[in-house]
Formats: sequence, structure tokens, C-alpha cells
Amino acid sequence: MRFNHGQSILALALVSIHSPAFGAPKAGTSLAVLAQNADVALRGRVVFIKRVGELRLADVVVKTPYKGATTGQRFTFVASRLKSHDSSDAKWGEDVLLFLQRDRHDDPTVEDISLLRRARESMVDRPLYRIMHIGSGRVPIVAKEGGEFIGAKRVHWGEGRSALFTADQLELPQGLKPAEDILMTGYLYAVRFADVESAIRRILPR
Repeated sequence: MRFNHGQSILALALVSIHSPAFGAPKAGTSLAVLAQNADVALRGRVVFIKRVGELRLADVVVKTPYKGATTGQRFTFVASRLKSHDSSDAKWGEDVLLFLQRDRHDDPTVEDISLLRRARESMVDRPLYRIMHIGSGRVPIVAKEGGEFIGAKRVHWGEGRSALFTADQLELPQGLKPAEDILMTGYLYAVRFADVESAIRRILPR
């Protein structure tokens, strides 16, 4: 879908007003902070989702490792809400950028510890992980018009200052720019994933 400048302003205004993701009272964080503090950072494909009681657990196979992972390695992470404003999720078959932290047993903010305890008990051969910043560490990658993109909106603070944020309140590094004339589902700008990946590599040099 293509749009002009005036349409983009109107579209983003509608997103800001009506989108549950942008309307949620969830504090943002930055890609740099998640990358630096993640136990695991990767691009991968979700290959399996299962239920353990009321909790969903997802398996991702690493396509491109950035930190704490190797190509082909498999990680299991929680894909369900565990606390207020949690947006943790997964969709079977999706290509996704993930920032994960290993599950820690001393997290006092989990609202129903019995759900998590059952999931932990089911993990007998490898550790359990959780998406960082209550879901913000999951960024779906979308193939569109011959390229790979993530969706983002631009937030303005006045005095010419602005930043790009994903739908889950993850601030992207300064310098990233939307691809011209490409609009994502939900009236989001399209940011080339190759540019996002380059930013990650600058944050996490090999």
C-alpha cells in the first residue's frame, strides 16, 4: 500500500488514538537497552507452540544469532501474559526478532506464580526464557514488496525531536528511517530489517 505525506499523518493519528498497543499504559524501552541486557538476542522462526495449563510456551529456532546463541539452536520462551501490561506472544511460523532473558525464580512481579511454576516443571532438557520488557522484546519481521520490514510509528516530542517506536513501545535507534511509500498493516511505517540488524550489530560488536 502506498500513501502520501498527508495520509501518513492522519493514519498515525488514528493509530495513536485507537490502537490498543499504543494506548496501553506500558512504559517504553529502547532496542539498545534490551540488546545490552538480554541473555539471548536472535532472529529466528517460531516452530512450535504448546500449552502447559493456561500458559503458552513457544519454541524458536535461531536463524541469525546476535548474542548468547548459535545458528540452529532452539529456545523455549513464555508466550503468555504473566503480569500487568504484559504483551508476550508468539505466532506459529512467524519470523521474529527476539530479546530473551532466562527465567528467574525470584521475580516478585509475576501475578500468578502457579502458572509459571508448572511451565518450569515441564522444562526438563533446557532452560525456560521470557521475552524482555513484558513483551517489547518480540518484533515480528514481515516480508513485503520484495523486502523485509518491521512496523514502527514516529513519536514527536516537540522542538524537532522524534523517535521511531515499534507497536510494543520499543524505541529504535536514532538514524533509522522508514522506507519511502510503504505502509504496514495498522498504518505503521515500514523500517527495513537490514537497517535494524545493522544497528544491533553496532550495539553488540562481535
